[in-house]
Amino acid sequence: MRDPALHITLSGLTAVLTKLGIRNPAVNAERILTESAPYAIKDRYDVKLSSKAAKRAVKHKEAVAASSISVEQFNGILYTARETAGHKAITPIRKGEAMWTALAEVAVLASDFSAACGFTDTVKGCQVFISIGLRMMRGKYGLNKFKYYKEKIYEYYAAVKEVEEDDDRQATNDFCNTWVTELFNRTGLKRKYSEPTDMAMFVMARKQADALDAYYDDYINAQFDGLSFLGVVPSLTQLVSDNAEQRYWNYISNARKTVSEHLSDVNKEDFLSDIKKIN
Repeated sequence: MRDPALHITLSGLTAVLTKLGIRNPAVNAERILTESAPYAIKDRYDVKLSSKAAKRAVKHKEAVAASSISVEQFNGILYTARETAGHKAITPIRKGEAMWTALAEVAVLASDFSAACGFTDTVKGCQVFISIGLRMMRGKYGLNKFKYYKEKIYEYYAAVKEVEEDDDRQATNDFCNTWVTELFNRTGLKRKYSEPTDMAMFVMARKQADALDAYYDDYINAQFDGLSFLGVVPSLTQLVSDNAEQRYWNYISNARKTVSEHLSDVNKEDFLSDIKKIN
């Protein structure tokens, strides 16, 4: 048997009681609402979940509950960041608008980022999240793009921290310069690197070369030679891996073998020369 729900205002209930001829309809309407309070439906978001509006309401409710910063506060941070970035014709998103739910969801992503990256000030973490996201959008702003760039924002921030915490910046510079020189010698390409994502790869590659006690030119040449069969320039990510280490050892092994063979040939010629002299 169905158990229909009733959702009615006090004035509406008063009108119904008046129509039914109930005495003192206003008083009784108020009493009915008071007495029915314990039976009220606690969460009306569960009704008609098939409708888009209801689904949007659920998403909004969940987002607000999950965020450690209010949507209103995040709205203000985003507005200020966009102003600073030079965006034109900015209008703050208002509560009740269609984009408010999306704003709440992005606020959750930003507050999660803030917590995961160890920010003690959630506002500061949200500012960094927004700043990196706007940078990635390259002037083509879209609120929902923060969702698309979420993982890349984490990667970019991790790269920034890797560069900031580099324990030997001069060595990393030397490694980078060696790479740039070898790249030019082999391909004629002149490249300058400044992006944190690139510089972080140089930091990690330099550390890997140091761990192997390798000369930087040997380590880098090993990558070019080891990947030459592909006919492409090694990517920076290929400088940091177990395969990169193996390419280095292969390179050193081949170099030693070549030197050994050369020395053997020289010694053989010297030996024959000495024999001729004796005879």
